[in-house]
Amino acid sequence: QQAHSASAGWHLTDTTQVQAHWLRSNADNEYDNSPPYANEAKNQQQVVSGQLDTQLNSFWDMSWLLGESQDNSRNLLGSAEKSKFNTQKDSASWINYFKIGHASRLTVGFDYLQDQINESSTAYAVKSRENQGVFALLRTQWMGSTWEVSGRRDHNEQFGDYNTGTARWGMKLPRDYRITASWGNAFKAPTFNDLYYDDPNDPYYHGNPNLLPEHSQSKEIGLDYLGLNNPWSVHLFQTNFRDLIELNNNFDGSINVGKATVTGLETQWSTQWFNVWQLSAQATFLRPESKNAASHGHDLPRRSRAQMNLELSRQIAQVDLAVQVFAQGPRYDKLSSTARLPGYALLNLRAEYPLAKAWKLQASIENVLDKDYETIAFFAQPGRGFFVTLKYDGEQ
Repeated sequence: QQAHSASAGWHLTDTTQVQAHWLRSNADNEYDNSPPYANEAKNQQQVVSGQLDTQLNSFWDMSWLLGESQDNSRNLLGSAEKSKFNTQKDSASWINYFKIGHASRLTVGFDYLQDQINESSTAYAVKSRENQGVFALLRTQWMGSTWEVSGRRDHNEQFGDYNTGTARWGMKLPRDYRITASWGNAFKAPTFNDLYYDDPNDPYYHGNPNLLPEHSQSKEIGLDYLGLNNPWSVHLFQTNFRDLIELNNNFDGSINVGKATVTGLETQWSTQWFNVWQLSAQATFLRPESKNAASHGHDLPRRSRAQMNLELSRQIAQVDLAVQVFAQGPRYDKLSSTARLPGYALLNLRAEYPLAKAWKLQASIENVLDKDYETIAFFAQPGRGFFVTLKYDGEQ
């Protein structure tokens, strides 16, 4: 696999700036399939985006964003092409930011998204769809608390109109503590592959044209300690799903899980030793359950109940050094709570050195111990990897 990316920004005036981003990745995967099925897959993904930000006056800022992403894949048997899928997403957003007095901010905007299939060996029933959305967000300080309320209305060409929104509240307490609470709902439309994929050269997966959009409601409450010494946070959350889109037990298509609930606890903590060493820790504990009659109480597939990340870092001369341990507990690959995948732990190393004012050189080793593990059954994850990255920050 190869990946390349570039970003650039320019200040056109004191109040106007533009940014451009480009990313391209190429992947080549080989399989042990036997004829007539493909034994090689080639994939190219590309993302191009641009943004214009301008300050119109003392209380009004405006942003325009344009983007295009392409995902092109070919399946081969030897040198013969068996199938291909070339898709594209075009997006545009217009966002306005208003200052209202000293304590309030209002954001309103419009965005547009078009999904389309440029070329495919599968005869999709629908090859293009549009989604237009309007949204508004108000953030204000009132009665010693921070309040945030947002609303959004989407018109999806294929699935109709949907209203979503969020509400957040936070209040500082004595001795550097803060309490927060939030609620929100969302919807997610199934992809074209979820709905219509049917490649005669792929015996393993077929689309389900009867899929419904996925709906969810989330709520969260948290307590944070914001002191300079040993800051920490604990957050409890729950998301209830209706028509959750998941793979079926045979892995040959997607289904709607009528009802499901993910309940969890997330905690973070950091400290400093001898003004030299920095230690940070994050942990997440989940209970991802199906509430359907046929699978009630079973874990939702491919979701670990426990995840932990530890990082120890320090600076020696001008070099930033870090050691990271990332671990996840076991998970099930099927909704029937079968095909159990064991947990794993990875050791990663990182070093970063400043070459000049805006340039940094980073080197890292991922999966230092070359651990064999899977997050999806039969798909081995990358072994030991060596990476060198050159970073440029034009803002410095």
